[in-house]
Amino acid sequence: MTIRRLNYTGRQRIRRDDVVVTLAARDGGPPTISVLLDLESYSLPESALVSVEAYRRTWLRRIPLGPVSTVGVGELGPFDLEGIHDAAGVKFRVKVSTTQPAEERGQLLAAADRLSPEAGKDTPEEVVSLLPVQEADLGDVVWRVDCDPAEGPVLQVNRQLGRLATREPQFRALVLTAALQQVMDAARLIGGRADDIEDDEGDWRGDWLRFGRALAGPWPRTTMDHEEWTEWCATVAKRFATRHRFQQMYSDWSEERES
Repeated sequence: MTIRRLNYTGRQRIRRDDVVVTLAARDGGPPTISVLLDLESYSLPESALVSVEAYRRTWLRRIPLGPVSTVGVGELGPFDLEGIHDAAGVKFRVKVSTTQPAEERGQLLAAADRLSPEAGKDTPEEVVSLLPVQEADLGDVVWRVDCDPAEGPVLQVNRQLGRLATREPQFRALVLTAALQQVMDAARLIGGRADDIEDDEGDWRGDWLRFGRALAGPWPRTTMDHEEWTEWCATVAKRFATRHRFQQMYSDWSEERES
């Protein structure tokens, strides 16, 4: 059997602004996605084939979209994400490849990877946020941050409580700042320089660095395991808590509970 391979030489990077993946969550069925692409500014043959892949850990769903000549006409889909019921943390990649005979090497002409979806109608924002929320079987553990080095962090909440628990003021006040700190610690453990990470569109840590910079200003020009980085992360967490008034939020909830 001939194994078809993709040649990555000379491929174009599809800009994230040119790809919109919209995720819709449905009760009683698998999530669905719709895809909107703008490939007009890329030098791609009209016969080249476009596909989108949804993935999380070991699960993958590949969806052929058709030739370049047709994918830019309008929104494509919806497509079922078969084999998965909770889409929190799912990422997407778009590939454009040549239509070579099976015995020849296919060439990957353009690609975009590690794309995060937008929320469709009635899709909870917790599913597609910077820190997606996923229900999980955690026993007596209420929550935890599950951080895959390649795909990024997910806030797992005990299935018995449900995803909506994250909207409760006591949960937000007690958990979110600690979860943020854990994400920053996970980014630090992977290592590297913040400047290099921000330049890599495929690195989830770049999104978190930009989030942190919006709260605490530029990160220190050091490696991420330096003491200055730890201090900067602590400032991010403190200002995040201040912005959302978590202390007051918890106090109000406590007083209301006692009254």
